[in-house]
Amino acid sequence: MHMHLSLVAAFAAAFVVLLPFALITTHAAGEQRLSLPPLWSFSADLSLPSSSPSSLNSYSQLARFSLFAPILSSSAFASGSKGFSFGFLSLFQTASSPPSHISLSICLGVQHSSSNGGSPFLVPVWTLNTTTLIQQQGRSVVRLQVEEKNQLSLVDGDGSVVWALSNVDSMEMQSNGNVVIYDSRNGSIWESFEHPSDCLLQGQKLKLGMELTSSNNMYKAVMQAGGIVFYQVSANPLPLVYWIFPVNMTVEDYFDDMVGAFSLNKDAPVNLTASLALDHPSCAILNNSLAYYLVEGDRYVMQDACANTKIIPMNTTADLLRLDTDGHMRDYYVQQLPNSSYELTSPDSNDKPCFSPNVCGAYGICSLSSTFGTAVSHSCRCPSEQDNKNLSNAFSLIDISNPSQGCTRKVSLECKQVSSQSLAEIRKVAYMSMLPLFEQMWESNTKSLEDCKASCSSNCSCSGIIYHTKSSFCLPFGDTTPLSNVSFLTLPSDEHIAFVKIQLIEAKSTSHSTIVAIAVAVPIFVLIIAAAAIYWKWKKDMDPELKLAEEELLGVLPMLPTRYSYRELTRITQGFSKHLGSGGFGSVYEGVLPDRRRVAVKNLEMLSQGQKEFLAEIATIGGISHVNIVNLYGFCLEKKHRLLVYEYMENGSLDKWLFCKEGEQRQQVMSWETRYNVALGTARGLAYLHEECPKPILHFDVKPQNILLDGNLDAKLADFGLAKLVARDQSSVMTAVRGTPGYIAPEWVSQSIVSKKCDVYSFGMVALELVSGRKNVELGLMGSEDWYFPKWAAKKTREGKAGELMDKRLGRTMELEGGVHAENEAEDGVMEQVQTMVRVALSCIQEEPEMRPSMTMVCGMLEGTIALPKEIPAVATTEIIPASYKVSSGTVEVVQYSEIQGR
Repeated sequence: MHMHLSLVAAFAAAFVVLLPFALITTHAAGEQRLSLPPLWSFSADLSLPSSSPSSLNSYSQLARFSLFAPILSSSAFASGSKGFSFGFLSLFQTASSPPSHISLSICLGVQHSSSNGGSPFLVPVWTLNTTTLIQQQGRSVVRLQVEEKNQLSLVDGDGSVVWALSNVDSMEMQSNGNVVIYDSRNGSIWESFEHPSDCLLQGQKLKLGMELTSSNNMYKAVMQAGGIVFYQVSANPLPLVYWIFPVNMTVEDYFDDMVGAFSLNKDAPVNLTASLALDHPSCAILNNSLAYYLVEGDRYVMQDACANTKIIPMNTTADLLRLDTDGHMRDYYVQQLPNSSYELTSPDSNDKPCFSPNVCGAYGICSLSSTFGTAVSHSCRCPSEQDNKNLSNAFSLIDISNPSQGCTRKVSLECKQVSSQSLAEIRKVAYMSMLPLFEQMWESNTKSLEDCKASCSSNCSCSGIIYHTKSSFCLPFGDTTPLSNVSFLTLPSDEHIAFVKIQLIEAKSTSHSTIVAIAVAVPIFVLIIAAAAIYWKWKKDMDPELKLAEEELLGVLPMLPTRYSYRELTRITQGFSKHLGSGGFGSVYEGVLPDRRRVAVKNLEMLSQGQKEFLAEIATIGGISHVNIVNLYGFCLEKKHRLLVYEYMENGSLDKWLFCKEGEQRQQVMSWETRYNVALGTARGLAYLHEECPKPILHFDVKPQNILLDGNLDAKLADFGLAKLVARDQSSVMTAVRGTPGYIAPEWVSQSIVSKKCDVYSFGMVALELVSGRKNVELGLMGSEDWYFPKWAAKKTREGKAGELMDKRLGRTMELEGGVHAENEAEDGVMEQVQTMVRVALSCIQEEPEMRPSMTMVCGMLEGTIALPKEIPAVATTEIIPASYKVSSGTVEVVQYSEIQGR
């Protein structure tokens, strides 16, 4: 269906054309239901109309022009009152340009037209998050359609599917702004409230792990067990936390006046970054599903995982709560003006204006008109002569009409002209995320001011430092380091100082050459003397091997986790007395930190390439925070000792649950529901590594031994010793074949070329083992048809007998078609999940890497939001198994392979 778009025409045309194919019904409380039969389709021309300017959206904060094509609306919106509508939103920067952005969105507002009072007023409150930019190609329009097999697909202008859901039957626009998609049994298979973007609506819960992302993708707010944490998205390995909203009043009171946020003290009574981890001795039962945050009428309600509740009243009943592009969370309501037009207003539009990390951009200084940011307004400026006479004419605003864009250097730093650089001091300024960075790295970055300045002066990538005199904390920043967007915040305390590196312009006049030579020579001479003193102190006090390793580590990870001495870890582990097992590259021991957290301490056995793996694992895990990735608390780098301190995982590794014979297992058989959740959790962890990290991370050793299980049997990826950090524009890297036989992708063996698809292959092999409860290759079964499980799984799936692939210990061997029928709906659901898991796994282990799905697509298929492959892919006709191999630091390195023809 093609339509020339005006808002009213689009709305009317949608109903006229779709009514013969799709039935729209009204339910209780103003909910509208749309039937989605096969071949249903909705499309619209989303280009800017040359006429009917009244159809353009009057909400001006989106873009210069915006247009909305509704698919389904709540009854209130359809009748001209304030309500919600689901459809395509198109943004334009100029009147003659093509759409700059197209999205599938839910809008709150009023449907006005020239006939009933003016232009529509529509505020987007939800936008579908797609990894692919949706574009309209000329007259090839964007479509939402249902294919023959009841798959709802969002199709780009070039015909590619950017989002899909399987088994759809109908769609409902609820009066509260939630879009729900149902299957033929009237069961909800997807709803927008479970996938928030930048807003929360009335009654919508932000549950544990859910996050809001500002529309500029710069800030996130994530619900944790004890409250909400706000952080800036950046290339920094550590989350740049700038604010928290806790349930615990003790925590809130400590940071409420903002003094605590800048009081850097390693012995502080409250740790900002750990305060939401919820370590409550009084909490008898910790249930993470209890944690949520919502807007309920004229109040906020927040509950932690211990069922403690906080209620905060509002001045008015808000329509929505939004994480704005400046990093602040504000409540809004749509207000009608006397002239019958509308506006979006907020009573908190200027709350604490300087308190987000990038409010004034790179090198910007945020100035306040009253103490601690509670002023009505703020201003942004560049470092200048009012801070230090040497900063005169050193910086200029990037956009003089918009100071919040930040500052640029007038003279670039030159690495080859270190002698003509200096550090200009600025008093009473700090970095908004300085406290959480201090808490995580104070041990490694505590040094004298002289040493701090010297380390920056000798480091080409260092553009300046922020220093706290009371704690001697040194925080470097730079144009090319992860802390590239540094904004300063004026404070009334002299404890905070910044030094900005500037490039001095060498005098060209020959009449002053002697003076210039002296002026340059004296500081160089002083610098040489200081460098010599530092060098001899280093030679005397530092182990050269340790120093070399530390410099190498700092090269890959400027921000380090907590550093422990070997003596501390010996005490923490009671002399390494409780051995938990052996993982990649070393043995693991149980320990207890001073704050009573149980930890797993890995003592790396320094064989041929141990230090390389150690540095890689620190660089990788130290900067990652994800619910399905094991947390690295700290490390030890001391002479020959290399240790890593991880969070303790109560239920050990997955292989101990899967590969134990009946009667030999120490715990109960892992249920199917748990297995499916383990697969989904592992997939989400890999998707995060591949797609969401600042630099894509390849794990290279995905196997059950490296999937750990916490107290709730939730999966977390561990052991990143083989991981490589690669730039986003690199599709693959060359490396020697390393890993574990049975999980290594064939292209890695045959061509030594690896990519993200190697991890996808490994995941597919693990998923099959989750289904069967056995190893994929059982040489003891050679001669029988199922000795190589992947080929057996493909055969049985084509025959419609995926139920026969299930672990016999689960007590069911069921056929999906033509055999034993399910006795109840629960068993039907299990069999459907088994088939899903097997089909996803088989698509992951295809021989050609380009045919394998991405891990993001794998997550979608397991969640039911992306359709499964229509065909059962063929398994490679040749299986490669190791003929000989050697063990290096706990990991198998294949020396030679033999090929065994498949049966």
